[in-house]
Amino acid sequence: MLLTLTVGTAGADPVTPTKVVQAGMRLKFDDMVGRVGTCTLGAVGTDASGRKVGITAGHCNPRQEDPNDGGNFWPGAPLRDLVTENNKNNHPVWDWRDLTRDHTASPIGWIRYITTDNREANPITGINTKLDYMVIEFADNVELSSMVMTVPKYGDVNGQPFSPQTTYEPGPVVTPSVPWFKMNEVFSDSSGNPANPPALSVVCHAGTITSQDLAQADRPYAANCGTISHYTDGQMYAGAVHQPGDSGGPVWVQNNSTKWVGITTRKYHWLQTLLYFVNTPATTILADLNSKAAGFPGKGFQITNN
Repeated sequence: MLLTLTVGTAGADPVTPTKVVQAGMRLKFDDMVGRVGTCTLGAVGTDASGRKVGITAGHCNPRQEDPNDGGNFWPGAPLRDLVTENNKNNHPVWDWRDLTRDHTASPIGWIRYITTDNREANPITGINTKLDYMVIEFADNVELSSMVMTVPKYGDVNGQPFSPQTTYEPGPVVTPSVPWFKMNEVFSDSSGNPANPPALSVVCHAGTITSQDLAQADRPYAANCGTISHYTDGQMYAGAVHQPGDSGGPVWVQNNSTKWVGITTRKYHWLQTLLYFVNTPATTILADLNSKAAGFPGKGFQITNN
């Protein structure tokens, strides 16, 4: 009789496999299976305390009405209040592809801090002009990568064409994701200090909904780009079109994709005539994080370079 031996100790918990995360990946929050509830990871790195952390948009905080539960709300994480509920707190974050309806997936991390979310939006316009970012602390088994990947092309789901806007689970992979480009620096001035690209620079973004649309159209290496018009209140106004679900995704200067410029945030109509797509610059995010007390998650953020 041939015996096959397995590595491990009898009765021990199974080893959690390594999970690679990178900017541009699609996220889900708070076990929101079967809901839109997605955003895009904008940057990954380590903080001054050695934590593995990620940056996305604060309004991605999953506080929203539950249509299947009598109009109740998912509470989301508290605003501007450090979430310190041990390592596995009540506000998990998943790679959306891992979170299936059987709920067996492990989260890639947990929400640690949110500056603002949609509950603070203007009740008339719906616009939130406050500082808008989130800090995620990753799980121990997460490995950070500076390689931004293309988005897979998915096949039909239950006989229906895959649509990233309305389909909550991926179908079978038709074209797998492959390496696209590295993003391993923060956009800086000649002295090496974080800086904003000047107005009239062309910036691009990798929001997962737009990227998925492009992948489904067999254009996995394409990105939406547009010219920076101006900066106001620490936010960057540009013409790079993004849509819901792209929020928090990485922004870079066209033809200079190694350098992280910031994250996508929202769109803004000026007097119902001019449409701007608003981004939160890395300079704004890092300045706010670095103003926090020592040990604060994300303070001293250094983008991953590997």
